[in-house]
Amino acid sequence: MWENVPKEQLREVAAVILKKCNESTVFFLEGQLGAGKTSLVQEMVRDLGCDQEATSPTFTLINEYSSSGMTVFHMDLYRLKNLQEAEEIGLTEYLDSGSYCFIEWPDVAEALVFPPFYKIAIKVSGPETRNIRVVKYTEENDHV
Repeated sequence: MWENVPKEQLREVAAVILKKCNESTVFFLEGQLGAGKTSLVQEMVRDLGCDQEATSPTFTLINEYSSSGMTVFHMDLYRLKNLQEAEEIGLTEYLDSGSYCFIEWPDVAEALVFPPFYKIAIKVSGPETRNIRVVKYTEENDHV
């Protein structure tokens, strides 16, 4: 857990998360609007070596980035109403691709994801700081 992280330290946090959380390529990001989910994903995409600037996929639902033969998917499922809509956009294929999948507002898709995966919770701790917690979900603690 990281406490009171300023935006300037997100790059460091992203690098540590990617280094330590290496048993899955699926990451759920949770937090209120404006908590910094997209900002953290931007740093993770950068750390993975993608040249493109990661942007919020709020309206496109899924953004795709690539670098050195690697593909990264950044998803925002806020506008999806149910599991059927998640299936209709082909979410299972993305999750099964072996590529990194960073998913904001993942609630509607939880039934499609099998452990292990990681949940990153971001909470506002001050006007310019955030608390960040990462939990690994395995079959033993599969209670999402």
